[in-house]
Amino acid sequence: MPNANSTSKANIALQRYVLGRNLFVLGSFESGVTIYSQQVRALNLAWAMTKTLSRDVLSDVAVIGGGFAGITFAAALAKKGVPNITIFEKRPVLFPLQQGSDTRWVHPHIYEWPAPYSELPSAELPIINWNAGRASDVVAQVSREWSDLRDSCARRKHAASNITEILGAKYVQLGRRGYVTWTSDGPSERDLAGRKQFSATVLALGYGEEKESRGTASYWRNESLGQPELTPGTRTFLISGYGDGALVDLFRVRLVQFRQDRILDELFVGKDHLKRELRTIYAAVRRGTITAIDDALDDLFRRFPGDKDSLIKVITGRLRTDTAAILHVRSGSMTEAFRSTGASFQNKVMLYLLFCAGAFTPAHRSIDTLVGEYGISEANILRRHGTRRKKNLSIVLSPSLPKSVRIRLRRLSKRSAQNAVISWEGGYWDQIDVKFKKTVIDEEKARWRKEYLPDATELMAGAFCSSIAALISGVSTEKLFRVTLHRIIEAGGTPLLQQACEYFGTRTKLGDKGRTFGLDQGIIGLAYNRRLVCRTRPQPHPGTVIDLRGDVAKLKVGRHAQKMAPEVRALLAVPIIAQDKVCMVLFVDSEAAGIFQDSLLAQILSVARHFSAFVSSTNVKGIRNFSFSTHGHRQRSFRRIRLKVIEILNDSRFRPPTIDRPFDFNFEVVNP
Repeated sequence: MPNANSTSKANIALQRYVLGRNLFVLGSFESGVTIYSQQVRALNLAWAMTKTLSRDVLSDVAVIGGGFAGITFAAALAKKGVPNITIFEKRPVLFPLQQGSDTRWVHPHIYEWPAPYSELPSAELPIINWNAGRASDVVAQVSREWSDLRDSCARRKHAASNITEILGAKYVQLGRRGYVTWTSDGPSERDLAGRKQFSATVLALGYGEEKESRGTASYWRNESLGQPELTPGTRTFLISGYGDGALVDLFRVRLVQFRQDRILDELFVGKDHLKRELRTIYAAVRRGTITAIDDALDDLFRRFPGDKDSLIKVITGRLRTDTAAILHVRSGSMTEAFRSTGASFQNKVMLYLLFCAGAFTPAHRSIDTLVGEYGISEANILRRHGTRRKKNLSIVLSPSLPKSVRIRLRRLSKRSAQNAVISWEGGYWDQIDVKFKKTVIDEEKARWRKEYLPDATELMAGAFCSSIAALISGVSTEKLFRVTLHRIIEAGGTPLLQQACEYFGTRTKLGDKGRTFGLDQGIIGLAYNRRLVCRTRPQPHPGTVIDLRGDVAKLKVGRHAQKMAPEVRALLAVPIIAQDKVCMVLFVDSEAAGIFQDSLLAQILSVARHFSAFVSSTNVKGIRNFSFSTHGHRQRSFRRIRLKVIEILNDSRFRPPTIDRPFDFNFEVVNP
């Protein structure tokens, strides 16, 4: 049964996307738009719709727009079992803006810098995830996941087995009662033209095409701004605009080997005190209590003049000698650039540092005057004046639609509230919604409730579990067993246990890596909450099997996980504690009753302590550990549960492995 508070929250969220009856608009009027933020909005909408709308409304959904937002939204519906999804895309390929864009580097969180998680290279999304890289490489990553999902739907592993892509849809118009009319020059003859009534329609047209730029290439088109000049002399650029696109172009023109994450890391390495101060300013900017960022930075560096000098020295050392730049400031003051709402905080910090380093010249005269004065060629004028957000929507929406749709569109264009804060609960996806499938087969739980699992984390967990499996194999040569490691994650603001690698051992009943469970479930939840090693008693008796089944039932196994196999006779859960909270739990089950004798348990704990010491202090180049949150996790006491076979070892000989500082098991591969 759905949680009432969650459903109410979903209803409120859904209203932010409503344009008309069963008509929704996604991410067309937000500020500070990034690929990641559009994906979060798409998943929030899919969550709100599947939480609140009826089976009939969700029976046949049209998605107009095949970019990151549209495909992420469609993938989310497929994961929840929506039976029919049709995607319309004007261009002949999906993700058309970023397709083949080799000169633009995209990063999921860098625009949230200096937030602690901003350097995390992965989007960490449960659906259509990607890692920082060239835009073209990111498209390749997400295209593979989308293709795999479509294939699995076609094989009917998901209820949503009918996904249709209509590409090259040059004309798409939405009329009354959900009718969509289109013409297409796509590859499929049956999709060349048509008119169909859909139960719901989502407009995922993004933030529109760029405004006329008189010769400036689109932001996502390939160019050579970051490359050195091959001919003698200095090339002067004129940059017009204050948004992130304009500022990134300014930085690329003026800095050697510019990449946002790399330059920030170089500038602020060893300056944690400065990053803490900048986080305070950033928080105030987000609250709206600071608008004059330049004034705030002036105040900051009056207190830390030495740090300012060292930052300017780094910038000066990275300045290109083959270029010069003029930033067109319309009002005649740099204050306008610092106070504009079109650029991120970190880009404004970079702009401030470049300004202090004399890396560009602000000028307020007209563009034509500046071109004549500095002898700037048309090819060196970069106009970044934003996008036409309403244009695509006005083309798609038929004049025959009710007047209320136009009124709502005007209101959203002035004040939209589709924030990019995750709304869905952790473990929500990969479960077919009860609207489309009433019963869940136990085997399906082996691959549901998945969240993102980093490859580097999985590799380390697998190495640890394989060593534990080798240890147990020396004791249990005939009876089957399996071993895995769970880590504590936060997904959608929800703390969860996540299986961090495949099972190792000899038992064949397996479960997929990445699955998530509640913190209060099974012997793993018991070990987590009590912060003590838990095992089945090493002295079995004739009633052990029945008593074990009773203990497991009390611990709620089967709600999120598969039911315990009838042949299992022994369980073990070992928590690994980082300062004041559990960060991992080792889990073993076996068909050998009484296998977890004191001697074997001591050996397992010894290996676990060595593993904990390694992961908490490792410094491998190209791999970095990231924290989830500074918040603790609410724990359940379990003190009223009376268990017969499972024991909680409050014994100094079997103390859990500990790490003497805060630690989250979350290793990622980072780009050099």
